Amino acid sequence: MVTNKNFIFSTLIILISILLLSNLFTNGLFASHDGEVHVARLAQFTHAIEEGHFPVRWLGKWNFGFGYPTFVFTYSLPYYLGSILKIFNLNLETIIKLLFFISLPISGLSFYYFAIKFFSVWPAFLGSILYISAPYRFAEIYERGALGESLVFIFLPLMFVAPKLLMKSKRIGFITTSLIIFAAIITHAITFIIFLFPMIIFSFIVFKKKTIKYSLFFLTAIFFGFLLSGYQWIPMIFEQKYINLDETYFNLYQGHFLSVHQLFRIPVKGIITGTGIQIGITQITILVITFIFLIYKIFKRQKINLASLLFFYTTIFFIFLITEYSAIIWSLFKPLQTILFPWRLLTFITFACAFLGASFIKELEKNKYISLIVIMTVFFAIYPSRHFLKGYGWHSFSDDYYYNYQDVTKSDIYFLPKNAHKNYESLALKPVSIIKGSGEIIINKKVTNLIKVEANLDSESIIQLHTMFLPGWELKVNGKIWPIISNRPGFNGLILGKIPTGNHTIELQFKETIIRKLSDIVSLISFIVLVLGVFIDRSYLLQSSNASKQT
Repeated sequence: MVTNKNFIFSTLIILISILLLSNLFTNGLFASHDGEVHVARLAQFTHAIEEGHFPVRWLGKWNFGFGYPTFVFTYSLPYYLGSILKIFNLNLETIIKLLFFISLPISGLSFYYFAIKFFSVWPAFLGSILYISAPYRFAEIYERGALGESLVFIFLPLMFVAPKLLMKSKRIGFITTSLIIFAAIITHAITFIIFLFPMIIFSFIVFKKKTIKYSLFFLTAIFFGFLLSGYQWIPMIFEQKYINLDETYFNLYQGHFLSVHQLFRIPVKGIITGTGIQIGITQITILVITFIFLIYKIFKRQKINLASLLFFYTTIFFIFLITEYSAIIWSLFKPLQTILFPWRLLTFITFACAFLGASFIKELEKNKYISLIVIMTVFFAIYPSRHFLKGYGWHSFSDDYYYNYQDVTKSDIYFLPKNAHKNYESLALKPVSIIKGSGEIIINKKVTNLIKVEANLDSESIIQLHTMFLPGWELKVNGKIWPIISNRPGFNGLILGKIPTGNHTIELQFKETIIRKLSDIVSLISFIVLVLGVFIDRSYLLQSSNASKQT
């Protein structure tokens, strides 16, 4: 019976998700802050894979052919998923819309899977609807066009169900937890960090008296997830020194606090209430009810759910951090600045309110009108979000438009290498030129991570390869590694080489730096260990099964 109910509620979650995002089926792409950039990134990403560049770090055609190191410094899983969808000959806009679309029903199902471990079907269903219908979910899609942040909603509930899986089976739980952490990090690392400490505290609550024993195992699984995703976050951190991440970047938070009026959608003069970047009316109501309920339980000396306390008080603290009253905390606590936008904490608040809503309904599940209460709450969860279910205008461009898209300064300006020119459009030249000396150059090959030319030089010459320098580029002349001149004044951070007289084969190839190689090795070894763990477990189970049959 429970299985049938799970199927029914799961189907309802999918159908409601389709209804909520039905406007995505409109022809073309919705106008948003970053949506177009994500389509263009995907175009360059798939192009790089087709040209044999893996793992993708450098976008060769971007920035007017001078290249861009976008994927050394940003998340990659959404684009690998998009590359798989490209196999089916879908156009780029459709692929991005599909990725945005699946973020809602799958995250709803993942929340239901999480909630059903702690509640019965009605509370779990309501929590799932609260999770997918919050205004911020639609702001992430239609307003911001935040691909990674939309997709990471899928993995957040799974992070909190991981302790339960670990208690059921240490080996399977360890493997699953590691993979969940891995997926969350390479989907959107900043959001993962926001959830990391609440997840760890939640695990202590789940483990109860077995806290030390299971917590150490759980923390080890989390650490292993970090190792699996090392290929992304290790270069992201340790190679930041090569790009323009300055005080301007880390001070972005100063312009992105929300007023209490906007956060709580209080209509006063000068406040924008038409944005989905808010808590949500139903979610605010749940917070108020939770507060009253907690006070009631304290006075009645009744047992209080520790998980509800965790989510409630963390939400209150995060609401404070979103407002300008917390500015001094942001200025003093530097790691907090990596979140960039204080209102990103709404991701956690959305999750927490969904849990608190489910927790409250659990208290009422013996009520004979429980189904009616849940249905009414579902309606009041969805209805206030009706304003945010449409895009702010639509347009449609061909794939060629995105393959030739060059407005990288819109979102990736901070990935620009130091000493690089701020406007490469004005420098647009052929791939290689002689800037001192004379001779002839024939271009044999130019792909994402390789330029190969034949040079017939009449005298010792300085050639300029029209590619931005970033550690990882290796210059070879006649098969021998050659010194790169990259910081010569007046040459805009481009790659130069001093080449002797004569005929030469010159190659410029983008390779992994020592840090990137080490991070790749860490991830590869971790995956091998994980796979061995799966097969060893299967082998053990088969041996046990055969032994039991013989006895």
